[in-house]
Amino acid sequence: MHGAAANKPCLGQFCHRLIFTSGVCVDERTTRAAAGVAISWKALLEGAQYLPIPPSDDPGRNGMQVRAELLAACYGLSKIR
Repeated sequence: MHGAAANKPCLGQFCHRLIFTSGVCVDERTTRAAAGVAISWKALLEGAQYLPIPPSDDPGRNGMQVRAELLAACYGLSKIR
């Protein structure tokens, strides 16, 4: 948006944020499993972040694709708070 429309504040609880997330896991369900996430919350990758999932965020688990996707969404939500 440009001009006056871009400067309008959000109306109470009806502010919208758009994030894109993805999780990936290599060697799923093995002790060698390595998982990571990608998060984008601004246009043109200005707000993009790619990072591994540290064991402290998923303790005692062998990496799984589904868990990586869920953690990606959790990380994305923490970015827009």
